[in-house]
Amino acid sequence: MVSLQSKDYKVLDAGVLRTDPKSCSLSRVGAIHHAMYELAVELKPNLCVIESAFFGCNPQSALKLGQARGALMAAMSRCEIPVKEIAPTKVKKIITGHGHGNKEEISLALSRLLQFKKGRLPFDVTDALAIALSYGISGENLQCD
Repeated sequence: MVSLQSKDYKVLDAGVLRTDPKSCSLSRVGAIHHAMYELAVELKPNLCVIESAFFGCNPQSALKLGQARGALMAAMSRCEIPVKEIAPTKVKKIITGHGHGNKEEISLALSRLLQFKKGRLPFDVTDALAIALSYGISGENLQCD
C-alpha cells in the first residue's frame, strides 16, 4: 500500500468558470459542458473528482447543481475520463481534521498543506482543491476496479 501525503501534491493552476448570469439555463449548461470538454481535451487528465451531491432545502438550487454536474460528467464521458465522487464531510475531515470545517478553515488548511494562497480567488477554488487533494491522499484512487 502506497501512502500519499499532501507534500506529494502541488497546485499547477486554479481558476473559476463563470457563465453569463443573463443567459438562459440551457445556454449556461451548454457553456459549462463546452468549457469542461475543452479543458479535458487540453489537459488530458486521467481522472475527474467531484463532490457527491447533497440535498439542500432549495429545490431550484438542487436542480441547477444537478444540471451543472450532468454537463461536467457528459464532458468527461466524451473524453473517456472516469468521474469519481467524494462526500463533502469526508473532504472536510481529511483537510481540516473534522467533518464540519467551514470555507475559511479549508482555505487555511490548504495554505498550510499545499502552500496555496487563495488571494482574490473565491472559496469555490479552495473547495475544488480540497476535493482533489482529499481524494488523492485518501488512497481511494489507488484501488483497482
